[in-house]
Amino acid sequence: MDAHSLASRLASWLTGSSRVAILGVGSELRGDDAAGVVVARRVSAAVRSPKVLVVDCGPAPENYTWRVRRFSPSHVVLVDAVEAGMPPGSVGLYGEEDVEEAPFTSTHRPSLKLLSRYLRLSMGVKVALLGIQPASLELTDSLKLTAEVEAGVELAVRAIIEALAEAGLLHA
Repeated sequence: MDAHSLASRLASWLTGSSRVAILGVGSELRGDDAAGVVVARRVSAAVRSPKVLVVDCGPAPENYTWRVRRFSPSHVVLVDAVEAGMPPGSVGLYGEEDVEEAPFTSTHRPSLKLLSRYLRLSMGVKVALLGIQPASLELTDSLKLTAEVEAGVELAVRAIIEALAEAGLLHA
């Protein structure tokens, strides 16, 4: 999927949103598992809007739910490396029902399924997952993404920024 198609799908999902939280999830010590946090860092550097909260959650997104609650978004986008059986670097957008049915696996505990359910039920938000297929989850001593996942990260960043603009969330 190209950045424009992904952005269009994400913008459509954001229809009716008032505030959006983007939560990047992953571990810098596990190769491509860092994809979600890298996306969050790049989006955060590019987007300045009172309608958008971007959080680098590292490997423990449950530790940041207080920030999401305080921000009070209508929509939450989780960004993470997920095993979905696609070619490395592929990016997929999964709605709440997809996350609940868990067509993929994540390295995080508690699971994204549990986190999604908690956010939806406790805060009344809509939740989606932007998943990037990893190539390698090997332990490493530095942040190093494979070339395929780096391309997927760039696609995800462009798509998120385009979708936020299309949804009118980049204006004060």
